[in-house]
Amino acid sequence: MAYSLRLPDALDAAARAKADYLGISLNALLCVALDAYLRHPADPPAPASEPASASECPSKTTFREPAAPGESGPVEPAKLTRAEKQARYEAEKRERKALSGR
Repeated sequence: MAYSLRLPDALDAAARAKADYLGISLNALLCVALDAYLRHPADPPAPASEPASASECPSKTTFREPAAPGESGPVEPAKLTRAEKQARYEAEKRERKALSGR
């Protein structure tokens, strides 16, 4: 099934960077993230007293803050090899399976 999805610029950039780092497509990253959320959702957020404006996005604060003057920016971890990615995927899969009690 195909969907149109509007993401804030910061969330889009972070998602694309994470997918690139993992060596998977943005579609695959979104599928994995949605599946993980539906299996183990976090506590629902408290209802807001006022609706947020369309320009506000609480997720913007969850991404890296710019480095303060005189400080170096965040350092990206080294790229993983295909074998390392597969090993990490298998380990996470086993962990999810153990958590689900199967």
